[in-house]
Amino acid sequence: MELGELLKKYRTKRNMTQQAIADELQIDKSTYAHYESGKRVPNAKTWVKLTRLMQLPVFPAQITAEYPDGMLDELENVIKTNGTPIKDNYHENFIRAENIHVTLMKVMDARAKSIDTSCLPVESLFGRPMPQAIANVTLDIRGEYLIKQAMYCYDELIRACGFIKKSKEQG
Repeated sequence: MELGELLKKYRTKRNMTQQAIADELQIDKSTYAHYESGKRVPNAKTWVKLTRLMQLPVFPAQITAEYPDGMLDELENVIKTNGTPIKDNYHENFIRAENIHVTLMKVMDARAKSIDTSCLPVESLFGRPMPQAIANVTLDIRGEYLIKQAMYCYDELIRACGFIKKSKEQG
C-alpha cells in the first residue's frame, strides 16, 4: 500500500476530514491533501505527529542531506587549492591537509545533522517497537563526491607527511 493510501485509510477509519488532520498538524489542508495524493512527503517531525494522531502502524520518514548555501563550493575550492599534486615540503603538505580537514569537518557536521534520526521516537511512539519503520535518506550526489575526493586528498597529504604509511595492498 502506498503511503498516501495508508494515510487516507487511517484518516477515514478515524472519521476525520483532511481539514481536521491539517488543523491538528498546523499545516494547510492542501499540504495534507498532497500527502494523501503522493505529491508530497511529510518531513520526519510531521510523520511523528501523524503517527501519533492517526495511530499508524508504520513510521515513514523522508530525510534529506542538506548543506548551507556555498558550503559545497567552499569544499570544492579547498580541494582544488590544497589537493594534489603533493609537494616535497612537509610543512606545506601539512598546512594543505589541515585546510582540507577543517572544511571537510564542517561539511561532514552539516551532513550528519541533516540526516540525524536520533530525534525520531521510532521505538517509543506507542510504548512498544514499531511493526515497520521506513526511513528514506536522500544524499546529495555532489556532496558525496566532494567528500570522497576531499578524504582522498587529505589521506595523500597526510601520507606525504609520514603520519600514515601505505599498506602493502596499496603498493
